[in-house]
Amino acid sequence: MKKPVKFFSIILMFGLATILIPLHGMSCGGPTVLWHNLSDGPGGFSPGVINSVTDQNIDVIGTNALVNGIAVSAITCDITISVTNGDAVITGSGNRSDGAPTNPARLYLFAAPGRQINFVLQDDLLFRGTANGSTLLDLLVTVSGGGDVNFTIDGDDTVTFGSLPTTGGTRVFVAMQAPQPSTLLFRRSVVAPNSNVQVQIGQRSCVSYMAATAVSSGLANETATIAFD
Repeated sequence: MKKPVKFFSIILMFGLATILIPLHGMSCGGPTVLWHNLSDGPGGFSPGVINSVTDQNIDVIGTNALVNGIAVSAITCDITISVTNGDAVITGSGNRSDGAPTNPARLYLFAAPGRQINFVLQDDLLFRGTANGSTLLDLLVTVSGGGDVNFTIDGDDTVTFGSLPTTGGTRVFVAMQAPQPSTLLFRRSVVAPNSNVQVQIGQRSCVSYMAATAVSSGLANETATIAFD
């Protein structure tokens, strides 16, 4: 998988606490949803990822293009998004081979209070923007709902929020809210406990916070967490 030329890298060292999240073949909302090479770019048309997912696990293989806004929601149970069959890419719907108009892609990760969306990485996962001709399109990823979005990464594997030289970047924002703040957590699995894992933030990309209320309103009780365990 092609890596960004320049990136900011956070390495989780072997001395940190480790947690392993089990994989489940069936979630409470139905069978696992397959994001298997759902790419609508040149080289063969596929509709891409066109349906939102609620209370179902997702298995990610290959390159998958989100069409417009896709919501992944954990409402009544926790869900797992697994990358266990080779390096994978989540991107946008740019330079479509069918000539259809393209828009910047959005991935809305919504975990209700007390619920979790668990990314389990046994291989590398790249989030990246795309392009519509010469127009660069960023991929927007939001974390909201008051629950947790967790990335559990195997040793020597990487999650990257970035771009290619000819694409937009990836902008990740955790919603600040009260009284139930959302949490974005990166942690290493118990597999290969003496190996490092990496969180990379590439060119034209960021991981930050977004507030629901403007500071000028005088409300300052909205919080959120980005943590590295």
